[in-house]
Amino acid sequence: MVASLLGLAFSLEESNDPSETTAFAAGPFMLFRRRAYEAIGGHGAVAAEVVEDLALARAIKTSGHRLRYLIGTELVAVRMYRNLAALWEGWTKNWYLGLDRNPAAALGSAGLVLLLYTVPWALLPLTVMDPALAAPCGLAIALQLSLRVWSRLRFGTPITYWWLAALGGC
Repeated sequence: MVASLLGLAFSLEESNDPSETTAFAAGPFMLFRRRAYEAIGGHGAVAAEVVEDLALARAIKTSGHRLRYLIGTELVAVRMYRNLAALWEGWTKNWYLGLDRNPAAALGSAGLVLLLYTVPWALLPLTVMDPALAAPCGLAIALQLSLRVWSRLRFGTPITYWWLAALGGC
């Protein structure tokens, strides 16, 4: 779910375009030319940053080096979080910091994710008592599946557990 949202939020084309200021990177697997990595000071230069992958991407781009964000799902498999505690800690931190420490943006976007991903599934049982809820719930759930299919086609994200997005929204 978060990978799909990141795919919508950060344009790969803009991130890869030297004339654009957008810079994005995902920490599980990053490759650098030694010369560029040393020129920006490596990880030591961003040691104070919590979201160091994004800081490295910005440093590479602002220093005039070429940044290429590529989807390599057919080349390498990575695993970000191994349990619920790590998932919670990682995404709450990255969500807030990725939104430039803006509490309103973090709470607003978290509320939007809850509304878009969790509420339709939570209201689904109520469609038995109120059939008028069936169409909006069904549409919202269909949109979730559509986003996951898009993410599968664009990034190779598996769709196996797409229906667990309701839990992810929480």
